[in-house]
Amino acid sequence: MHSNLDGQQAREMETAGDGACALHAAFGEKISHSGQLTCEGARDILRRVLGKRLDEVTAQVRPASRSILTSVASMLWIDFTLPYLRQDGAVPNREEGIFLKLLQGDDQLMQEAKSCIKCGQTSQRKKDDDRRKCSCKTSKIFSESLEKTIWRRLGIQAGIMPVGVDSPHQLSSDELSECLGADSSYDYLQAPWDILRGEVVVKGSSPSVPYPCDPCDGPQSKYASLFDGRYEFDSLRYAFLDAVVGPKMESLHEVFGEAYDILSEADCGVLLSFINEFPDLLRSAGVGGAEPTDYAARAWPLYVQAITSVDYFLSCDELLLICELSRKNCIIFGSDAHARRLRGKELE
Repeated sequence: MHSNLDGQQAREMETAGDGACALHAAFGEKISHSGQLTCEGARDILRRVLGKRLDEVTAQVRPASRSILTSVASMLWIDFTLPYLRQDGAVPNREEGIFLKLLQGDDQLMQEAKSCIKCGQTSQRKKDDDRRKCSCKTSKIFSESLEKTIWRRLGIQAGIMPVGVDSPHQLSSDELSECLGADSSYDYLQAPWDILRGEVVVKGSSPSVPYPCDPCDGPQSKYASLFDGRYEFDSLRYAFLDAVVGPKMESLHEVFGEAYDILSEADCGVLLSFINEFPDLLRSAGVGGAEPTDYAARAWPLYVQAITSVDYFLSCDELLLICELSRKNCIIFGSDAHARRLRGKELE
């Protein structure tokens, strides 16, 4: 916290309750007849500091506060548009509803937004289908003969497996405990099962998959379960692939190429067949679709209209952005039943 604030006292004050309470609190200089802190023309402050092109607003934000502007600009798509155009029944809150009503008046931007979302949903469905197909075939490539040369090496490179542990897939529960010690960062050395509503299930499976055997008789770690061919462990194998293999399986291609001369013909054939069948599987795809080109900049005038509405209540990030653009010192605390907690600050 700013050193000049150490030891300073603060007092609680009421603000005018007209929907612009955040602005009255930060910019208020007068006390009304009812004893409330008031800022005359509060919404005019919003029009003055935000009523420009987004690039002009960006130029006025200092580097240390750029993350706040990014948060506000990105919410126009992520929070104000995407959830309500997916046709999944989401009902907008007051602020989102104000923005959406204005967006509906911009036919071109609205249609582009719907098109992007539809395209993204189609892409996501294909990705989900490919994932199911891939998961069913992972047991073929997670073989004992490829454990050290391919999978252990990729796990170490990705930082999810420890260095210097011989045959980690064959460690007993006691050896696993000794290996982990106080370090629990190696998730794949943890037990591959969990208890959910009284049932033993494969850890991390969604929807939950019943564990295929007595935990004492099955694999002792998530890493060991990768090499157990039972289909119940397909989700763990896919998750490991997702964690260690780069876009378009670049990491797998690289390690496969380096180990090619020491792999058996059968292992080479299995790996190459898998790579060729699912070349783009693990390439990340934005759920719901990427936003239209320059969406935040194009939607910014609509946002300014929305935020200056008398029914629009500011969020913490929005108030911090206004204070940054106005070069106004501001500290925001949130309170609960036990304490007041710092939510954000803008200080010279």
